[in-house]
Amino acid sequence: RGETRLARRGARAWVVCQAGFGKKNEAKGKKTVKTLAREFQSMKQQDKFRELKLLVRAEGGADWFEVGRAMCEPGAENLAAVKYKRAAIEHGKTLHPALLAAAQVEIGYCAADGDASVTAAQRIDDRSVLDSLEAAWQPAENPRSNAYYKPTMKDGRAKPIDTSSVAAGPRTRGQGKTPSD
Repeated sequence: RGETRLARRGARAWVVCQAGFGKKNEAKGKKTVKTLAREFQSMKQQDKFRELKLLVRAEGGADWFEVGRAMCEPGAENLAAVKYKRAAIEHGKTLHPALLAAAQVEIGYCAADGDASVTAAQRIDDRSVLDSLEAAWQPAENPRSNAYYKPTMKDGRAKPIDTSSVAAGPRTRGQGKTPSD
């Protein structure tokens, strides 16, 4: 790792100075978009899981906004919605800024195929059930952010980026920044 040394600062203070190389990631428990997409795609390929739409709305509001999809075992739809409630609500606030003004936001779910009625998720008192639940979620794509990783291929990989085109061609010798008359 890095070098550790003592340095004198001022009359009495000694400070431990360490190089910052090799610093570990502080965000424990957070999964990247790429990891979420891999988990979701691997569960989607298995027949024992069911796909759901996760939706949020301002409490008491009429309009539901889709914020992502979840995979879970049949019969565990409410548990999957509650497990990803915090992440879905935060993602919903970035997708739909109207939710920022709401005092309370609730989450709901429906079947991913067809236009089924939305069921509001019910509160779970025993949170230990959620730890053993086999489920995955994939946030909806945010059109305002230019995310690098977008799982668009059937196997979950991103399409290769086309780097062959050049927006502005190379300048030739003597050509300035402004067009000359």
